[in-house]
Amino acid sequence: MTSHIAKRWVLLVLACSTAGALAALSLSRFSFLGYGMAAPALAGVLAGMLALSYYAAIPAGLMAAFLSLLMLGLDRFAKLYDSPLDSGVVVLLVAFWVLSGGFGGFIGARAFQRWGFRSTAVVLAMVLALFLATTHAESSYMTALAAKEPPDKAYTVDGALYLKTFYLMKQGEGFYDAFRIAFKQDRDTDIPGTPDHPAQYFNYRLPTLHQLWAWTLPAKGDYILSLLILLETVALLSAFLMVHKWTGGPIALLAPILLAPHYSLFAREWAFDFSELWSALLLVIVGLLFVSGRRVYAVVVVTLVLAIRELFFFAPLAGMAASFLSGRGRHVILWLAPIAVFFGLEAYQYSQIAPYLTVAGERTFTDWLLEGGASYAVNTVRFATSGVSTNDVIAGALLVLAIAGLFSVPTREHKAFFGVLLVTPLLSFFFIGHAGGMGNAYWGFVYSSTLLILVPMSFNLVFSPLHRKGNFPLDEGSVQAVQ
Repeated sequence: MTSHIAKRWVLLVLACSTAGALAALSLSRFSFLGYGMAAPALAGVLAGMLALSYYAAIPAGLMAAFLSLLMLGLDRFAKLYDSPLDSGVVVLLVAFWVLSGGFGGFIGARAFQRWGFRSTAVVLAMVLALFLATTHAESSYMTALAAKEPPDKAYTVDGALYLKTFYLMKQGEGFYDAFRIAFKQDRDTDIPGTPDHPAQYFNYRLPTLHQLWAWTLPAKGDYILSLLILLETVALLSAFLMVHKWTGGPIALLAPILLAPHYSLFAREWAFDFSELWSALLLVIVGLLFVSGRRVYAVVVVTLVLAIRELFFFAPLAGMAASFLSGRGRHVILWLAPIAVFFGLEAYQYSQIAPYLTVAGERTFTDWLLEGGASYAVNTVRFATSGVSTNDVIAGALLVLAIAGLFSVPTREHKAFFGVLLVTPLLSFFFIGHAGGMGNAYWGFVYSSTLLILVPMSFNLVFSPLHRKGNFPLDEGSVQAVQ
């Protein structure tokens, strides 16, 4: 009996500490208001809430901090605190890092025993508040750029082109004329042999997102950035609620913790107006609506997702597969609606841009599109996990955890939906891709949120049986929290 309990204790500590280490690794990506220094303590709190018992919470918190230190590497850890690697200060900081994880474990177990879900809500509020504060502070430079119309021939990045299109639309131009004018004002069009208009079909974007901005926002691009940060916050909350509906436990906190740096990164770069990012955020909301049983609303939002970026064609296919495998064949018809709208928009788009397309351009595009392969698929995984870590081993581990997490999703319908959202685009990138290296791996937006949301579910494979009464020697407070 003692050996049996010891094995379960070791398994629980390892699972809690690994989840906590990933949380610390993700939180350390922020630096605002000492966020980096708070990372091990907050990770320890999560580990403690998962462990429930003090017997496991404090060791789990200590190990979570230690594991995160190994993942970070001493070099990056020293840079995190702006300390030289050979300084004695680093030794003290390492001790602080690890001990604060243990202290956080104690606090997490104590808080969850006394307040249950309310303690989870407090930690969630802290994560969202720190995300907002950090993103607001670190996006100030991009906010200043977005508040002014990009000057002619002064930009070369796609994000500036999309912003220029928005300003031209607010000045009365239609989307397609505005896009062509903005394209012509890109400095790269001065390079000999470069066309001064979009000559390829997929140079264009569907007009939906820009039209919504033009209808609803004032003529200042910084409002786009503010709206993005608001939508990112809603997506973080949706990710938490989704995983919490599945697990009912504090492991749901890991979803927004992993997603927060991923979203914050793109709010402070020339990616804040990428249609792929906006569709990815809306897809998280679709996931919550689907898990909540609100399929009609999910279909409506999927229609918007697809109308913004055609790359998300996998979303209605996921809904159709889930409906078919769950025995709800009549619901398949619902998911045909976004596909019909998609083809209607594509037909309209082609009628607007056909006179500007060239045979040479389309041939070049075909060569460019068929750049998929193992290297591109791997690059999209790196992109999807770059908010947590840029280490290839950790990126691969997160993908494995996400796939394992599918097995912990409670219903066959939900397994099918999120399985298609994760696996289908990843496999397709072995055949179809975006030419270039990591700079063009942003098609990973199609499944990045799904991947990170499923990671916490892999830990539920361990926590679910161990937290049942009788499977682990919990103290009295822990038993009450579980019940």
